[in-house]
Amino acid sequence: MYIKALRPPARGFTLIELVVVIVVLAILAAVALPRFIDLTTEARIAKLEGARGAVAAAAALANAKHVVQYPDPTNANSPANMTGVNVTMLNRYPTANATGIVAAAQLSANDFSIVVGPSGPVPAGSVSIRVPGGANPVTCSFVYTPPAALGGEPVISFVSTTGCQ
Repeated sequence: MYIKALRPPARGFTLIELVVVIVVLAILAAVALPRFIDLTTEARIAKLEGARGAVAAAAALANAKHVVQYPDPTNANSPANMTGVNVTMLNRYPTANATGIVAAAQLSANDFSIVVGPSGPVPAGSVSIRVPGGANPVTCSFVYTPPAALGGEPVISFVSTTGCQ
């Protein structure tokens, strides 16, 4: 005669219970994760670097357009027409203001703060492009300065990111 071993019945979670737990954990993670990962600083820096690239490209394109429109260097300060917008020029490059490099690069005042020098740390004849919303927008910026003389090139500073937090 054989003795049958007594075992308790198998216990475990059903598939529905497991799915409900996973869904609840996913919802909690979706709500809590953004609080731990803040990408606004990186977004401000990327926006500023994109604007710097747009300014550099716009300055080069405006210069090329100006040279073609006005081969004679005596017209070095005549406005250049770029996509239907007259861009003010200085020494064959866009001026450092809203009708110059800001118009050529098509930067929006809704997205950037444009500060024309002399104002604070922005020297005369230059413009500071800033991203608002950081800890210190003055140091979340770069500066564009047109050439001082014909034949020169504009100076576009490196992006300062210390105030972008």
